Amino acid sequence: TQTRSQLIALAAGSGVFGVINGLWRARQRGRSWYGGIAKSATIIVASLAVTFAILYAIPQSRALLAALVLRNENDRDNGRIDDEWVPAINTVLADGVPGLLAGIGAGQSFITAGGEERTYVHNLVLYGLVYFGALGLGLVLLGYVLLIVGLWRRGDRTGDERYFALAALVVALFVYAEFFAVHKLFSYNLILMLAAQALLQPPAVPLERG
Repeated sequence: TQTRSQLIALAAGSGVFGVINGLWRARQRGRSWYGGIAKSATIIVASLAVTFAILYAIPQSRALLAALVLRNENDRDNGRIDDEWVPAINTVLADGVPGLLAGIGAGQSFITAGGEERTYVHNLVLYGLVYFGALGLGLVLLGYVLLIVGLWRRGDRTGDERYFALAALVVALFVYAEFFAVHKLFSYNLILMLAAQALLQPPAVPLERG
């Protein structure tokens, strides 16, 4: 699960960077936005194809890819959904409307299908819903949207593509947090705070190109 979630997060971040960077370049050159997206999509697909070809050519990485495919075909691979996510949602639903609006409260626990008492969920969206309710989840998602859009707009306004990279990084972190409880880690939140700091401070001077 960890390997797959990391690959998905990397793909999501790379895809977002390719799209927003392609759109910005298309606008700078006076081209249509769909032309920029089409070019970015072509580059992303070609890059992924080359990457997987290289991985497949290396025996160790080829074995890893084969293991991932075999695990995806295993019915027991949905254990986290059945064992954790469903019971967590059921705990919220059991509290009715108050539970849906405000959650069960930070630090409270729920019982997994395996009988384990747990105070966290390996999914950022579900974590926000279960412990802070729809209102709290809305604020969490709003924070991510404001950060991503703010970084994109700063890059678009200043022409500094490093802001696009930061926006893509936040997207990758968000996607990764949908599979692991990394949102509880200090390092995860430190990266988010550094991205927010880059947005709040005065615009950086773009790097000179040789």
